[in-house]
Amino acid sequence: MTTGSGVSSMLEKDQGRPAGGWQQPLVSVDVVALSWRDEQLRFALHERPNEPFAGRSALPGVLLLPGELLGGAVTRALESKLALARDQIAHVGQVGAFDGTNRDPRGATISIAHLAVISGSEGELPLGSWETSAEGLPFDHDAIVAATFAELGLRLWNDWELTRAILGEQFTTKSALALSHRLDAVPGRASNIARWLEATGRVRRAGSSGRAAVWQWESPVQ
Repeated sequence: MTTGSGVSSMLEKDQGRPAGGWQQPLVSVDVVALSWRDEQLRFALHERPNEPFAGRSALPGVLLLPGELLGGAVTRALESKLALARDQIAHVGQVGAFDGTNRDPRGATISIAHLAVISGSEGELPLGSWETSAEGLPFDHDAIVAATFAELGLRLWNDWELTRAILGEQFTTKSALALSHRLDAVPGRASNIARWLEATGRVRRAGSSGRAAVWQWESPVQ
């Protein structure tokens, strides 16, 4: 039985370890900050002040600090890159890990991507460039945005806290249907979405806006 340095040598040989040893990857937290307004699902970008990719638009992100929790890093990224206040962050959820070996030209990093729903449906969007689609973003941010939207489609109408944060405390049938179509997540038949919403027991009719019913969340969400 091989022990001690022999085991280490075998692992290096089997795993193709470089002569200089493995570089310990850093952990970053990248955030897709979301806003649903005017029946448009947008996400926030900021202009990178430093290299790499200085001057390019990118997702807000930070390196995880020693002893820092992921949720704290999400808040710090939104505060420092988008100037958002904590009370504007309505919901946070983890999307997944992105570990492409060449995702960051500075060296090995693993990104733990999160989504964050930004509250408020009135007034101007918070600081940043708010986009509806991703193309040509630095690092692997295109892939992170795509994965986030795919995950949203799976969670909508299943994660009720998330759905409530996106739609707001009151929403119309028209808004719910538009969001469902955007995420390819229409529950049941589109023509019966009002009946379906009522049957969930999680919302109740609170009036109307034109021909569309207005819905109010039950508190708390069941």
